[in-house]
Amino acid sequence: MPKYKIVEEVVRESNMHYYMVPRLGSYLAVKLEFNSCLFEEAFDDAVANYAEVAGAKQELQVKKTNGKSNKMKPNLKRKKMVKNSRLKRRNGKR
Repeated sequence: MPKYKIVEEVVRESNMHYYMVPRLGSYLAVKLEFNSCLFEEAFDDAVANYAEVAGAKQELQVKKTNGKSNKMKPNLKRKKMVKNSRLKRRNGKR
C-alpha cells in the first residue's frame, strides 16, 4: 500500500466530490500515525486553559447582566405582525 495518495488534476478526476465550487489544483493525502499524542503536561495545560476560559466567560456574563436594566424586551414577533398588517393596508390587501 502506498504511503500517500496524489491526484494531479482534481477537476478532471471523476472520483472527486465537491461540496461547493470546485477548486483548481492537486490533492495530496498522507497517512500520519501516532503512538500517543496525550502527555501529562498537555493534559495539565488543557485543564488550566479550560479553567481560565470558564473564568473569563463568567466575568463577561457578570458584566453583561450588570450593564442591563431589568426592563422587559419588546415582543419582536408582535412588532413584525403589526408592521406587516400596516403594509398590507397600504397596498390595499387585508
